[in-house]
Amino acid sequence: HPGVAKAWASVENTGGTPSSIVAYNVASYTDTGAGDTTVNFTPAFSSANAACVASPRNDIVVFSQINSTAAGSVRVEMRLRSDGVLTDTDFFVACFGDQ
Repeated sequence: HPGVAKAWASVENTGGTPSSIVAYNVASYTDTGAGDTTVNFTPAFSSANAACVASPRNDIVVFSQINSTAAGSVRVEMRLRSDGVLTDTDFFVACFGDQ
């Protein structure tokens, strides 16, 4: 069904090593740097046009940003609201599209 998330995760990343608390169709994570995580899907989406959203899990002083999407991944950034500096924190991510 097109209105259902095809990949999603609750990600623990407070120690700088991202891992799933719970996830669906997520193969792995790549720690690209502080506050910068690539979420890798299995199976991949049919194109890089998946619609993805992210949100910090428990941290109100952080905002999320989708850096880029590819058929097999999405790159999520977590930034401090005060100055925009990338910071490691737990987050949610969900992606919608054709796989």
